[in-house]
Amino acid sequence: MQYPFSWTLKKVQLARLVDAPINEWKYNYQFPGDMLGNPRAVFNTNAVGANPVRDFEIYSGGLFTNLEEVYIDYQFRPEPAIFPPYFVRLLKTALAAEFAEPITDQITKLSTITQGLWFAGREHARRSDACCHQHRRRKPAIAKHPRVSDCRHKVLE
Repeated sequence: MQYPFSWTLKKVQLARLVDAPINEWKYNYQFPGDMLGNPRAVFNTNAVGANPVRDFEIYSGGLFTNLEEVYIDYQFRPEPAIFPPYFVRLLKTALAAEFAEPITDQITKLSTITQGLWFAGREHARRSDACCHQHRRRKPAIAKHPRVSDCRHKVLE
């Protein structure tokens, strides 16, 4: 995925491998099997508000560092069963755009229409994701706020 939807992000502590690296680093950590790409951030603590660290290198699918504990934020490959409704709608729009030309055989008319549908659908999914992501970061007491309710309603439409 090119856009890091909030429901595709995880935070985990990495498992340290037994074998010590043969380079300048003391420890080698294994990445999760469901990780897409590189970590979005690396931390030496799981404390709230901790700043990311940069004292590491990535080699052959592992993270090498001198830190005794490593936590990462990363994007994972989600199962389709957990896709939120706005993302399912985006996938339907993308498929419709891809199949429209071969089915109708009208390239000039459809290219403008399908591009418009795709971009509008993608932007709606991003806004919906951002709205829900902000909601999850808030304390439960704010859940009754009218804007949060409106946000939920828009996402489920």
